[in-house]
Amino acid sequence: MYRLIFSKLYHSDLDENHNYISENLNNRAAADRLITEAKKKLIEIKNNPKHRPLVNDEFLASLGYRLINVKNYIIFYIIDKPNNYLKIVRFLYGRRDWMNILKENTVEELFE
Repeated sequence: MYRLIFSKLYHSDLDENHNYISENLNNRAAADRLITEAKKKLIEIKNNPKHRPLVNDEFLASLGYRLINVKNYIIFYIIDKPNNYLKIVRFLYGRRDWMNILKENTVEELFE
């Protein structure tokens, strides 16, 4: 089984999205459900990481980026088979320009 490791941006993404729903949309229960659902999806990919598709961008797919939807959000991850890791990269709102956001940093920078 793979071990999950998280980028330095994943948890800040999660916190920002939780805070936005909780405070700006004034819906703490929905924000909490989003976190619960994200945890379930992480268990799902941990158990079967190759089940999810590569992203629909040639460059990012060549780096191994995969995605799983969590309500209106997306968890992006990479399978690091030699080290037996799942690198959990970002947690982004699905309507954002995530292709360009993911290209802003190298994988190495995110896991320093």
